[in-house]
Amino acid sequence: MPDRPTMADLAAKAGLSASTVSRALNGEPVVAKETAQRIGQLAKDMGYTMRRSRRKETAQRGLGKRVLIVSKRPLGGGLTALAGALLTELSELGFSPCFVIEKDIAKDNLDNVHGAIVVHGFDETTKALLQGIACVQVLGAPCLDTALDTVTYDCRMVGLLAADWLHRKGCRQLAAILPSNLIAATRGQAFLERAKELDCSGVLIQVDGHAIGDDEADEAVQRLMAHPSRPDGLYAFNDLALLCLYPRLLKAGVDLENSLRLIGCDAESFLSAIPSRPASIDVHMEQIAKRASETLAWRLLNPDDRLVSVMLRPEIVEPEQLMLRMESHMAASLP
Repeated sequence: MPDRPTMADLAAKAGLSASTVSRALNGEPVVAKETAQRIGQLAKDMGYTMRRSRRKETAQRGLGKRVLIVSKRPLGGGLTALAGALLTELSELGFSPCFVIEKDIAKDNLDNVHGAIVVHGFDETTKALLQGIACVQVLGAPCLDTALDTVTYDCRMVGLLAADWLHRKGCRQLAAILPSNLIAATRGQAFLERAKELDCSGVLIQVDGHAIGDDEADEAVQRLMAHPSRPDGLYAFNDLALLCLYPRLLKAGVDLENSLRLIGCDAESFLSAIPSRPASIDVHMEQIAKRASETLAWRLLNPDDRLVSVMLRPEIVEPEQLMLRMESHMAASLP
């Protein structure tokens, strides 16, 4: 083998084709994440380096191209991390990203738009307006539109993981507090199914609205306290909802240190400041933004290639890990 290993050497060592190795090293989304990680580690071990950064090359090709981030409503709350990551990733790839609410899209404001990342899918009117523009769907089920590249996470897995974690902590009376949206309904159904499999009782408290703010938290806690079987394990739709629920549970006289275990979703580091030390579930919003941005860049160069469908697996983040994240964020913010 020559002093400087070639891509052919790397492909032979990995037992894969040179084209697969090239796609993985160039960050193309058609390669499975596990395969890409294995090739990346093997390249590092063998001392293989690419002559030029494909990400920089992509950034040069994308320079000045306008892309939209389309959502039915502002990307706040639990989607704040996704919004920030999409702006960062698209900008690094040389694009000029712009947020737009779906109802505000009109044919006359689509001039010079080269692509779009669509959050939670779109209606038929918007689909018609975006016809001919490369679109990547994030946080939508792959089956919603078979004509779109899709980057999402396993939504049902969130409900399953929440019930599993509460059960491992000794809880047998499980409850979930959820808003009224499709994502919440999917998680809630999985939560109830797993609770039943674990021989636990399960109850869903669903409040009106797409998110859980102060008013919704007041209603949810009142309904929870009125339920005949007091839960010992509670899953909140996301960490911001859990933050709203926490003081209201305390005010209602719930012993959050000993009688109720809590778990949220989105793995926000601020949860480590809550004395009862809840856990959370990481759905990898930043990774979704990265993969979606790279998929859009790739689609613009490969308009006729096969569709990409990526589904990331959520993971439990224990209270100790949340504390480490908080410390890491604080250290990074210091001058």
